[in-house]
Amino acid sequence: MQTYTIFSSLVIVAVNVFLTTTAELLSTWQKFSTQSEFEASLMLKLCVVHVINSIAVRAFPNHHIPPP
Repeated sequence: MQTYTIFSSLVIVAVNVFLTTTAELLSTWQKFSTQSEFEASLMLKLCVVHVINSIAVRAFPNHHIPPP
C-alpha cells in the first residue's frame, strides 16, 4: 500500500508540473491587456486542473478495488 501512495504522489506531481506549464502557455497565448487579467486567468486554470488531478489520481484506482 505504501508503494501505491508513493507512486500516486509522484504521478500527481508530474502531471501538475505538466499542467502548470500548459496553463502558463495558454494564458500567455491569450494576450490579456493587463497583468491582473493574466494572473487571474492563470490562477483559475491552475486551481481547476490541480484539484481535478489530485482527486482523479486517488479516486480512479480506488474505484476498481472491491470492498473488504
